[in-house]
Order: sequence, then structure tokens, then C-alpha cells
Amino acid sequence: MRRFFELLTRPALVPIWVLAIAALVLLPDLQRPGLWEPHELQVADAAVAKNATKPTPPPDLAPKPPLFWTQLAGYKGPKCAVTPPPDDTDGARTLEPELAARGLKISETDGGMRLPGALLGILCLLATTGIALRLGGGRAGLITALACLSFPMFVLDARMLDGDVGTPAAAALIIYAAVAIARPKRGTWLATDLILSAVALGAGIWIGFRAGGALLGLLVPAIAIAAAEGFGAGLPGAIHATRRAHLDATLPTGAQLIGFDEPPAWSSIGRALVAIVATAGVIALVWIIAAQIYDWAPPTPGQREIMGHSIVPSDCWSTAIGGLWKVDDDLRMGVDSVFEQIAFGTFPVGVLAPIALFALASGSAGDDRRAAGRLALAWAAASWIATQVWQRKVGFALWPGFPACAIAIGMWIDALMTGRERHPEAPSLAPPLVAIFAVAAAATIAVDVWAFPDRITSLLVGGDAVKYPMHAKLAGLPLRLWVGALGVGFTLVFGAAIWLWHPPRFRKIAQRAMPASIGAMLVLGLFWVWGWHDGLARHLSSKHVFSVYRDLRKDGDTLGIMGDMGNAPKYYAGGPWETIPGRDQLLTFLARPSRVFALVPSSELCAFHRTAAGKPYYVLDDSNPRTYLYSNQLDGADDVNPLRRTVLRTAPEHMKKTPPQPIVFDDKIELIGWDVPDEASFGSSVRVTLYFHVKGTVGGAWKIFEHFDPPQGARFQGDHDPIHGTCATSFWQPGDYIIDENDVDTGGMGVIAGQYELWVGFFTGSNPNWTNMKVTTAPKGWKDNAERVHLGAVMLD
Repeated sequence: MRRFFELLTRPALVPIWVLAIAALVLLPDLQRPGLWEPHELQVADAAVAKNATKPTPPPDLAPKPPLFWTQLAGYKGPKCAVTPPPDDTDGARTLEPELAARGLKISETDGGMRLPGALLGILCLLATTGIALRLGGGRAGLITALACLSFPMFVLDARMLDGDVGTPAAAALIIYAAVAIARPKRGTWLATDLILSAVALGAGIWIGFRAGGALLGLLVPAIAIAAAEGFGAGLPGAIHATRRAHLDATLPTGAQLIGFDEPPAWSSIGRALVAIVATAGVIALVWIIAAQIYDWAPPTPGQREIMGHSIVPSDCWSTAIGGLWKVDDDLRMGVDSVFEQIAFGTFPVGVLAPIALFALASGSAGDDRRAAGRLALAWAAASWIATQVWQRKVGFALWPGFPACAIAIGMWIDALMTGRERHPEAPSLAPPLVAIFAVAAAATIAVDVWAFPDRITSLLVGGDAVKYPMHAKLAGLPLRLWVGALGVGFTLVFGAAIWLWHPPRFRKIAQRAMPASIGAMLVLGLFWVWGWHDGLARHLSSKHVFSVYRDLRKDGDTLGIMGDMGNAPKYYAGGPWETIPGRDQLLTFLARPSRVFALVPSSELCAFHRTAAGKPYYVLDDSNPRTYLYSNQLDGADDVNPLRRTVLRTAPEHMKKTPPQPIVFDDKIELIGWDVPDEASFGSSVRVTLYFHVKGTVGGAWKIFEHFDPPQGARFQGDHDPIHGTCATSFWQPGDYIIDENDVDTGGMGVIAGQYELWVGFFTGSNPNWTNMKVTTAPKGWKDNAERVHLGAVMLD
């Protein structure tokens, strides 16, 4: 077994293993999940438009695209414009649509569009592994690759169209080239090594500008190289070597210098040259960006003055950064917005990154690891600063510094294992406190994933724009529960490898736990592909609902589509379809004597239910939160229309509890009963069922709150849209009976065992500006000053 691991981590073979593992995780079944809508589908639609058949002009008349460095310098036209220049299709920040378009030429499927991005992700992983190989050896490189593959940000970035894998890939290529040039291999491989480095550098610069522009794609790696090599051993080492050479030259013949340290390797001079070039690049890039987005103007009130002039920003499109630079900051993007990306995007292995970065940069992991620590720290910090600036001045951007975290983790774990092998009785590089920190950090983030799953669902687009489908499950368990369980499980195994090393009698367990935790990184990468991405796609892509239609259709059946679904029907319908303009036309379509199917926006369900007015229609699939599948015949299928059992015209039966006197909100909605358990277990959910009778037209879309208040401590609550968001209160009509079911989680932070009082009501708005609907009638003592109604208590144990 030991010889097998030695073979596995042999430096010459590590790239081969990494290539195989990356292909295993990133390439299989790219077409399987389907395109998440609407963000990923928008990229696909742009790729389809880009590949639309156009007359090709003769070669001598075809426009020649400008070189990217002329775009970088802003020579394509006016320096400042409020919209992208019309010929900026191949400029900065244009790589992802271009990759999707090229993939579409390979295969007219969503998998074909994803293929170039996945291949670029493999290139990113190989470059990241190469950096760790140069700085730490074969095992460090292999662990770095597995750590990177465990990051959801990387895996989803490489496999989804709305990612930005080109920016981190470019940074990894540029930094690999710099590390390789500063530390070239000697002997017969020198020429090949330098040629490979030059190719990586050129490719990295080109990809970096196309994917991230001058700010995110080029400035970040330039700063990282300049900071790591210039302020590390590069410039000091070169100065040291120069001084030694000068003193040697000035000594008398036969004299010998005493008391001067041995000079460093010649690579110190190479590292210094790399640092000088990188520093010059930083200065040039900053100058170009500033020249495009700021004006040197006469003194202007309200603007800072330098040497009798004002530096005035303006809302303008910069060809260097590939975005519209805004004068006013977007104050919604606080410092924590990027930190949330890092926390969720690298969970759970990323919790080790702060420890690893500190251990490497401080030298506690060994002086030979300082260079890697400085590089990873500078890379991660520069990425954070650039992303923060971009989000406040341009728009949403993905943090491209996760390869730096992977390198730090790989180098640190390798140093830890090397220290244990060489000096098993020496104090460990990782005290038991590290285990406590890792488990606590993972548990904290796992709780946040459970409470705010939209943050990780929206990882690639930001702003909680992709709502997590609460009914998503894997092997019968909530999908978000798997994220927390796997995350905490990984840190528990890693924590055992740290904690159990110190008592000698448990050392064998610790020895086995460390490789187990490293292997778990690969398991996590596979989970993000086959568990998370694939599981959510069932609910966030229309591919599944189209597959339900294709399974049910027979010869002669007709498909109609209402609303804009982009090119999704082209990818998934498997045949022709009709366009349905509105609700009346949908009613006519479903009234045909032959069997028909209709794909309808889910937001139309309640309104169409009113339009149908009792005429038969059936909902055959409601798994997609954006699109439902309707039909006029069941033909053996099941009707899953939630309104059949939640919006009634007769009073519901079997209500467990009813009020002694009427409970009425705003003289319009009467609460006639409820079902709530008397006891519940901590960490489970409490199902609250409320029964309403609509007495008058309800204006606006009100939400329902359910507060479980303890005598002391934190409450848990279940604020939600009525009827799972399928029918807003604005559609409720007098005479309706509404049944609302909601499962309220009891495992929040600060929640302890005890008796919790249930208070319910309606509200609109958001924190801190919300309004509760007035309670006009209630039994005495059941209403409080906040317009809440008390419905009893639940004992939580």
C-alpha cells in the first residue's frame, strides 16, 4: 500500500492522475442535468443567436477583429460610452458566451455547449496542480487538485454555462508560468520547460483578458506574482547574490571571504526579474484602467483635487475591464458579499484555508513553504479586493481566487504529513485547536446552508436570484441536509486525523483518518456533480418537465407552450409545438377533443384556475417551480394540481382545532381552524395547517407568519407565501376556503428545548419595514399589540 501511494504521488505521474480524476468529475453526462432557467438558458440562447446562419463575406472583405491589446488600451473607438461598443463582441468579459457558441458547433445540445467550459476547467485544475508541484512536490500537487475539485464554486463553474471558469484558469496559467520561469528545471528538460511556460503565459494572458478583463483577469495574477516574488525572497535574494559577487570581485588574489552567508540559488535572480516584470505589468494595467474610467479635469466641486486638477469618474464603458463603470457605488454589495461567496463556494474543505494560509505564510509549516504561502495569500487577497471593487462599481462577479485556497490547503496538509513521517514524536504543525475550529466552522456554515439555501443555489449568479426548491431531495432526504451532513462529516474525519495524533495509542487511527479525509475530497466533488447539480436541475431546468411530456405523449398528441421559454423547446421538446398567447387561448386549447399538453408558467396557475371556472384541466407535473405541465386528459397519469385540495368552494372537514369565537383579519379573511401538533422533536419540523374562509376581496400579496416564541431565548418561525406560492392573496375570492400547509424547521441557532407559543398572522414588506394585517375580531386574550393571534403551544424536546 505504501509503495502504491508513493507511485500515486510521483511528480512525473501526478498530472496524469489529476487529468484522469478531473475527467471523471467534470466531463461525464454534461447534457444530463439540463439548463437551469433563466440564467443559464440565457447564455445558451445567446450562443444559438451567435451561431445563427449568416452570409459569410469574402475573406478580403471580412472585418478583422482588433488585437486584444488594442482593446486593452482602449483604441477601439471613443474612450467612454454608456453602452458596449457594437464591435466589442470579442473583447473583455466575452469568453463564456463564445465557449458556449463553439460548443454548440460541436454538438447541438446543452452538453455540447458545456464541453469547452469543462475542458477549460480541466486546464485550470492542471495549472493549479502544476503550481503546487513546483512549490511542494507530488503529494502536495495531488492534494491540491482534490481540494480544488471539492469546491462547489469550481465544479459548478466548470459544468454550467453561466459560470466564469476562464478567469481563475487564466490566473492559474499566468502564475504557473511565473513560478516555472523563476524556478526552471535543469538539465535536458530546461528548453521544454521554458517553452511550456511561455505557452502557458501567452494563453493565460489571452484567456484572462477575454474572461475577466484587465481588472479581474490580468491585474489579479500580476499583483499576486509581484507581491509574492518581489517582497519574498526574489528581490532580497538577488540583492544578496549581487553583493556577494561584488565582494568576491574586489578581494585580493587568493583571499577568501569570511562571515558572509552562502549565496542563494541563481533562481533568486530569476525570481527578481519575474517580480520586476509583474510589477511593471501592475503599474501599466492600473494606468490603462484609470485612464479609461477617469478624466483629468479642471477643479470640480465635490471631487478630489491633485496638482490643481480633479480626477473625475464618469459612467462609461471600459474596453479594458469589459464593463460599465458606475460613478456611484452599489451599496448593496458589502464586504460580506465576497466572504459569503468564499464560504459557500469552497464549503466544506475551504474552512481549512485560513489555517493553511497562516501556517504557510508565517513559516510554521517550514521555511521551504513560505514562498507558496506568500503566493497563495497574495493571490487570494488580490482576488478578494478586485471582486469587491467590481461588485460595487460594475456588477456581480465570481471570486476567482479559489485555486489559491486549494494550493494553500494542499501544501499545508502535505507539510503536516511530511512532518509526521520524519518526526512522529515532534509537536504537530496542527494542534487540537485546529480540529475544533474546522468542525465548528463547518457546522456554522452548514446551519447557514440549511437556513439560507438560496445563497448556494445562486452561487454563480448572486443576489439569491435562483430560489432553492424546498422539495428537492436525494435518497429521500432533503438535498440541503446532504450538504451540511457531508460538510460536517468531512471535518469530523479530518478533525480525528488532527486530534487523535497526540495520544500515541490513537495514532494509527489518525494515520488512517488523514488519507480518508483526502479521499473524501473526491467524494465531495462527485456529490456536487451527481447530487447537488443534478438533483436541483430536476426542479430548476425545464428538461425534466419536457421528459415527462415525451414519456406521456402518443401519436397525434399536441404540445402547446405559453410564455417565453427561450430555446428550451428546441433542445428538449423532441418535436413541433404551438404557441399559446394567453389564458383564454389556453382554455380553448385544453378544450380540444383530442389529447393535448401545455407548458404553462407556474405563476399562471391561480389566475387560470379562476378562468377555467370548473372546466376540466389537469396538472401532470409541478416539479419545476417555473413551468407546469397541463393536459386535458389524465389517461392513467395523476393530477398533482395543488389548488384542487387547497382552494375549495365548500368548507373543509377534519379540522382538529377551531376557535371559540371568530378570528377575522381586516374583515376579509377568517381563520376557521388549524392543525398543529402538541409536541415536536428538536431538529425536526412542525407542520402547521391553517384553514381560512375568504369573506371579502383581499388587496395585495400578503404573506403568512408563524412565530414560535419561547419564555426566553430565540424563537423559530415559518414566514412563507400562502399555499407554497401557488396562489397569492390577491387572487383569493369571496367564498373561497383556503388550506395552507407549512413545515417549520425547529433546528435554528439559539433554539432550545421547552414550550413555544404559536402566534400567526399576515404581513407585507420586509425587515425592517413590514406591516401586519390588522386583526379586527378575535376571542378575548388571543390577540396582542402586534396584530398576532395566539393558537396554542408546542412542546419541543
